[in-house]
Amino acid sequence: MNKKVKKEVLEVDSTAIDKVSYTPSNNRLVIKFKNKSEYIYHEVPEEFFYKLKFSESFGKAFNSIIKNNYTFEKVQR
Repeated sequence: MNKKVKKEVLEVDSTAIDKVSYTPSNNRLVIKFKNKSEYIYHEVPEEFFYKLKFSESFGKAFNSIIKNNYTFEKVQR
């Protein structure tokens, strides 16, 4: 079975995080913070995106699952 899931974009109820998008075809997670900074996290498994998506506290889940665990780059504006 060949799944074709497109990019998913979430507006997040968080004090620090504004939006999150995830593209399963390349395992890319993009986090846009309320301070307007934006980061791309590479090679994030889809299961970890869903752990973030369904967590009680998005910020806490981000800090424990993603932050400092995946390579990232800051998006330059």
